[in-house]
Amino acid sequence: TKMVIGAVCVSGNDASDANFYMNNASKVVTASDASIYIEGGFGKLTLQTGGYAGAVSAIGDAGDQADIDADGLVVIAEGIGLLGANPYVAVDLAPSSATSVSSLNNLEIVTGGTIDMGGLSAAVDVALGDSEGDGILDIDGWDLGLSYAMGDMAVNFVVDSANAWGMSASMDVAGFGVDATIYNKAAEAHAKSGLFYDVSASTSLNGFGLSLGVDQDLQPTVSLSKSMGGLSIYAGYDAGDEGGKVGATLSF
Repeated sequence: TKMVIGAVCVSGNDASDANFYMNNASKVVTASDASIYIEGGFGKLTLQTGGYAGAVSAIGDAGDQADIDADGLVVIAEGIGLLGANPYVAVDLAPSSATSVSSLNNLEIVTGGTIDMGGLSAAVDVALGDSEGDGILDIDGWDLGLSYAMGDMAVNFVVDSANAWGMSASMDVAGFGVDATIYNKAAEAHAKSGLFYDVSASTSLNGFGLSLGVDQDLQPTVSLSKSMGGLSIYAGYDAGDEGGKVGATLSF
């Protein structure tokens, strides 16, 4: 994809030795969350500019201790293992604090993988670093996730090295898709701590979509949508935010 950022035309009646220069105030070409990957029988190799959250999906504040916040180019190598195991290793090649690639304490490295055992699956992420500066990689943090699916029901559990945990469940009840989430939040200055949860139920009927939800403060949320070909109309209200929104989108 090519884009023209700007154009300048300079003309003169007589030839001269004058020169014209243009200095861009910002980068003309930028990339954000771009990725390139190669996939084959060996697995998958990905190069991306965005961060990497690993194999464990976070629930609330749990499951985010072994992530990469990209400062440069992130390389992710995913393999195909035995018995449903899929290992990976991810490295940020240009962390902002790095002075040389050989400095282990400056590199961001995350490794782990997933294993599928029928309806039960597990995932683990481990962040490695040389926090002691002795040239030996140590474990800086870890995330562990377990999930179980059977029919229309799915349950997920996550715990990490910061003693944060979260659980989510989804199922179909009387034509409604019901989703529930509960997680703990560590004490922070001037911030609410303790258990947080929310429950939501959604359904669709004759092109109408309805969603109802409630959180730990018993604050309800309601949303309604209607699709008519390329036109989608929606309305919603969130008691916790003390407001709502009404709008429409048109696809063509």
